[in-house]
Amino acid sequence: MIIPTATASVTPRFMPVEGDSMEPTLRPGDLVAVVPVNSWCGPGLYALEVLPGALELFRCQSDYRGGIVLSRDNPRYSTRTVDQEWFLGALAAKVAGTLNLLDRQLLESRAP
Repeated sequence: MIIPTATASVTPRFMPVEGDSMEPTLRPGDLVAVVPVNSWCGPGLYALEVLPGALELFRCQSDYRGGIVLSRDNPRYSTRTVDQEWFLGALAAKVAGTLNLLDRQLLESRAP
């Protein structure tokens, strides 16, 4: 069996999760590893610049009409569909991994 390998490696950047929009999957203080992208890379978590200078996380998937469905894991947030042009204009990165903190108090108590 031949397993394809990437010809170039990309070093992800870590971004803290803010707010409750992705709860219960991601909580404030968790970290996501993001890789800058400039095109649709399939369904998954993306960081989009909805407001200038502010990245927000969305679970994204394409719909049958060519649009992109943006949703959050927290059911209190609404889902919306945007066209590909809007999506590409807001696109900053795709989430490659997550780090869920289990004991925030432990980390805070050990701070110098």
